[in-house]
Amino acid sequence: TFSTGTATPAVNIAWTWFNSSVSGSGLDIASKGNISLSGVEARWNNNGHGADLNNGGANGKGTVTIIGNSNDENNKYFNDNGTFGLQIISNGSVVVKNIESKWNGSFGAFIDNSSAKTPQSVTLSSTIFDENAQSTEGWGLKVLSKGSITGFEVSANSNGGYEYEESSYTSADGILLDNC
Repeated sequence: TFSTGTATPAVNIAWTWFNSSVSGSGLDIASKGNISLSGVEARWNNNGHGADLNNGGANGKGTVTIIGNSNDENNKYFNDNGTFGLQIISNGSVVVKNIESKWNGSFGAFIDNSSAKTPQSVTLSSTIFDENAQSTEGWGLKVLSKGSITGFEVSANSNGGYEYEESSYTSADGILLDNC
């Protein structure tokens, strides 16, 4: 749904799948207001991100909230994408809960709200960022923020891997948290 009127527009998406894009990202949102995803899945997007969410920039404001389905094996995955499972660029606080972002080309998740005019928080809970960047450099989870970064039940295991064709290991790490 898109809000209208004098308030800053928001983007709210619930119980929707953005899967199997051949040439780009599964979900690409640019907004000046809040972005909210609930029960959303974005996977198998060959040449792009699972979800690319941006409410940063000069006029961007608002929060980003992603809540996956904790009661079901669906509607929480950002897996098997060509580049990032999840990318968030925001000038507001970010909350990510109950999602899995695995087997992506370079990053499980990249979150950056470090350009906000005032420090904004990043909160992660019940999240999995495992087995990303198997054939290129990257991270399970990378967060850049001037505000507090809080994590509870966050997993970022086995990122990086062996490139069989090149007979070498790729360089990847689990988690980078930077309070700038």
